[in-house]
Amino acid sequence: MTAGHPDDPCWTDPADRAVLRAADALDRDRDLSDADWTSLVAGVGEEGAVDALLICGWYRAISYVARATRLAPEPGAPLFAGIDP
Repeated sequence: MTAGHPDDPCWTDPADRAVLRAADALDRDRDLSDADWTSLVAGVGEEGAVDALLICGWYRAISYVARATRLAPEPGAPLFAGIDP
């Protein structure tokens, strides 16, 4: 699934919701509000929060390279809706 929200019923763990909110905010705003940071740290600890930031940043960097070089998807890999390979 490529759509949804951290408050969807499938996300029952507050830590999961905090990570999803942080990833959404980083993608949308390239920043976290103080409330998002506090929630993330409360959910996964300070080291986990920094790890989440790094993972989001690495994903963005890798996506830039893959997109700019027109890297073909792996055979059989699912594609996100609305994304042309």
